[in-house]
Amino acid sequence: MKSGDLISYSFNAIKTRKWRTVLTVLGVVIGITAIVALLSLGQGFENELDRQFQQGFSTNSLYVSKKTGIINADPTFELYFNDTQTIGGFENVELATPVFRKTIYIEGPSQNFSLNVFGINFTEYKQIFPFIFVEEKGSISFGTPTSGFVIGSRIHKPFRNDSIYLDVGENLTIYWLERNGTEIIYNNLTAQVDAVLTESGSFASGVNDIGIYIPIEMAMDLFQTQQVQSIIALTTDDESATLDQVTTQIEEFYADQVTVSAPQAILAQIQSSFNTIETFLASIAGISLVVAGIGIMNIMIVSLLERTREIGILKSLGTKDHTILFIFLIETGIIGLLGSVVGIGLGYGFGFAFSFLGNFRQVSIQNPAAGSIFTGVSPVLSFSIVLQAILFGVLTSLIFGLYPAIRAARLKPVDALRFE
Repeated sequence: MKSGDLISYSFNAIKTRKWRTVLTVLGVVIGITAIVALLSLGQGFENELDRQFQQGFSTNSLYVSKKTGIINADPTFELYFNDTQTIGGFENVELATPVFRKTIYIEGPSQNFSLNVFGINFTEYKQIFPFIFVEEKGSISFGTPTSGFVIGSRIHKPFRNDSIYLDVGENLTIYWLERNGTEIIYNNLTAQVDAVLTESGSFASGVNDIGIYIPIEMAMDLFQTQQVQSIIALTTDDESATLDQVTTQIEEFYADQVTVSAPQAILAQIQSSFNTIETFLASIAGISLVVAGIGIMNIMIVSLLERTREIGILKSLGTKDHTILFIFLIETGIIGLLGSVVGIGLGYGFGFAFSFLGNFRQVSIQNPAAGSIFTGVSPVLSFSIVLQAILFGVLTSLIFGLYPAIRAARLKPVDALRFE
């Protein structure tokens, strides 16, 4: 029997058992749908993560902060504003800029909520984040003294629509607490909003959509401190040897009391962790395919019993054992292929549905800081995902259809013809 005849015969056999085939295919569809939805969303998440890191970080930058929660860490150790001069003087360091951060409070319509205020050097920050430390409205005073605020886009428009919570030219009052012995002091500062930053969409970079920015000198004076939370070192290039050499200099100078992080290393670590989680979730989804495979085996065994006389007639006409084997395997392969194709489409659709539900989550105007970290994640259906889904679906069907096919091939013509 020719290949075309085998395929045609298998298709006709499937057509005569339509509803049984539909239910069998449905099992494969469920498994492939779950796998494709997870993998496509995972790929979209990775792409968005990579975009945010590429946009939010300079690849030739290092982030220096004091060690915390480590046995060898000195609890009295602090980084200071003047440490930028020390780090900036190291070999292959082009620029070092301080970052001060403090939690403050803002009055909302019905309740207060907390945000971070950042003290930075605007000019140096623009050099490190040239694409996202940019004003959408108003103007940032680079190199000139200012006492106004620069706010993130989510404080300006919490709902990401035309509803404005705080605009350029309006006054903003921030509140914070200080402790002097047993006395708690309530402080506040009212200043004008000078500029609104463009939306970065990033959780990892130094430009935060729910952050408030003031000049570092203003922060030092306002909060009466010279301590900073971190220092960003911009290196001459992004070669691994350069980054490692600068990292070693900084760690040795500060007697291993600081943590030096490179954006690319952070990205690689996050991606590795996420890939592990993604594989685990896909494996769980794959269990449904195993269940579908058991269903395929069951259906093919039932089909074998129903078609025993048919197989006997084929064998009496000279049909070889391997031909009978191929007929049954082609049928299971067709079931797996149909289920995979439908599952891919549904999985991609469910991926978009989950993405839409995540993006649809609105942020309360009483708390612009709430909400989803990634609001721009869309599923990505790559060729590799399609190929993996089809191979997985078809192979699972073939594996579980192999036993009924072998049984059918081994039937003796006389016994098959006598079967009632």
